[in-house]
Amino acid sequence: MKKNRPWRFLQITFTVIAVIIVIVTVLFVRDYISCTKKNETIFETLDDSLSYAPADRQEDLDYLNGILKSRKMLSNAQLGHLYERMAYLYNLDEQPLNYYKYAAYALYYLEKADSYDKQVNLYCDLCRYYLNHDSTDRARELLDKAHAIVDSGVEINDCMIMSYYYRLYGILEMHEGKYDSAHDYLVQARNAAAMHSNPGFVEDYKRFAYIQDALVYLYEGNYTAASCIVNMYQPIDDSQMNMYTQILIADYQMPYYEAKLKLAIYEADMDTMEECMSKYTAYCNEYNYYQKRLDCWLIYTKAVKVIENGRAEEFFDKTLNIYNAIIAAQNAEFIDFMDVTFDSNYEELRTKEETHSKNIRANSIIIISIAIIISILIMIYYIYKGSRKDGLTGLLNRAALDKALIKLNNRGEQSSLIMIDIDDFKKVNDTYGHEQGDFVLRTIAEIILSSTTYDCYSYRYGGEELAITCNYGKLELVLTLADRIRYEIENYSWPDGMHVTVSMGVAYLRGALDIVSVADNNLYYTKRHGKNNVCYEEKGEKKLMRNE
Repeated sequence: MKKNRPWRFLQITFTVIAVIIVIVTVLFVRDYISCTKKNETIFETLDDSLSYAPADRQEDLDYLNGILKSRKMLSNAQLGHLYERMAYLYNLDEQPLNYYKYAAYALYYLEKADSYDKQVNLYCDLCRYYLNHDSTDRARELLDKAHAIVDSGVEINDCMIMSYYYRLYGILEMHEGKYDSAHDYLVQARNAAAMHSNPGFVEDYKRFAYIQDALVYLYEGNYTAASCIVNMYQPIDDSQMNMYTQILIADYQMPYYEAKLKLAIYEADMDTMEECMSKYTAYCNEYNYYQKRLDCWLIYTKAVKVIENGRAEEFFDKTLNIYNAIIAAQNAEFIDFMDVTFDSNYEELRTKEETHSKNIRANSIIIISIAIIISILIMIYYIYKGSRKDGLTGLLNRAALDKALIKLNNRGEQSSLIMIDIDDFKKVNDTYGHEQGDFVLRTIAEIILSSTTYDCYSYRYGGEELAITCNYGKLELVLTLADRIRYEIENYSWPDGMHVTVSMGVAYLRGALDIVSVADNNLYYTKRHGKNNVCYEEKGEKKLMRNE
């Protein structure tokens, strides 16, 4: 049934909104699946896509920044991996501020993603960074955070990370004079490395741990044990360095030459001392390890006795103490600054992400609330609509007609009512059964609905009686509609040889107070005068449309 009313507009509006929600949801899901697959492909080959070579470093950073700027459907684990690679590249490029900034970002997302392996690895990288700047206290704080993760019972799947972790603990224990504990950690580092499936990685990481063990022996004064380890290995040729050049230099080349230098000093081998000193200081210059270079140079100077007088050694020791105090103060300022940078970047990102998450939650609540309100309104609409309809025919019911007539009467406009009664309906039920009787009612309702226009409303008045209200401005239009419906019913192809007709009474007057009784009287007039006809009044006289 067609209607030109607010409820019709609401029905269309709700339907459009529902369709839009479905379309947006489908598009979002499709976009999410597509982006997720694309991101997985990118991150599966991310490390292989980066060169790490000094000449290509900016290009590598631009590539990572491009992924970051798109940031479409990236998971926390992927963001953590992305920021960790950027931090690593900035570290290689000797940009400490950017290194700490992106390391803080990486740690934030890795913690959110529960990426325990990468968290431990990042804490180890930060620990080594502080060790390279002789801040063992801060280095231990960071490694203890990695230890808290390892000790929590979560599984760290990457045995190379565990080897790295144990080796750093061995270095810290060595600096604190805990040599037995240092040896134990380095044994664990070698055992963890041995579990890797790649023989090349196993050999490299075991070599890192052994050389560090040699340094521990030298700190203890056990030159024989240190010499046995150093003599097992050779330095890596610089031409054979790969994308992990800085790792190989920091974890193997420099410890190797430091150990060999101390052994050469012990053995008074000047040629080896000069060779080791040259290589060691070259690496220090390349990676800005100025304090390590000066430490090594002072040891070398003391060994060759550059200062030749009776109190040379005493003077040298006092100078070294003063130098260490100055360097420690400078390092403390640098480390404090870097700590503030790291913490502030972490907190800045955390605050930003929390605000973003709150906004998303707020928007989600608003959207869900709107959807719920719309759903409730739709339910109310259909409940209201259902309460006004007849269950069998789908027409409006008697209560809806009563309300419509009250509105018509209140407006005082010219209105019309067609009352319809199915002729001999009891005979149809008695002859063909109630199911067929229901079929007749439904079919007549469909004929009425298909024949009326938007300004007509159809009702089931009760039993076999139906009604139509019209807003037509002329009686002739109402009569034409009534007779067309009567004709359609009479000439319908009824099953089982049934012949169904209807009688109609039309009322056309201003106001609706008496419109039902007028239409009813005209209907009964039709019944008394042969049925299957339409009765109306004209100038107080009842007339039939057929056989006039």
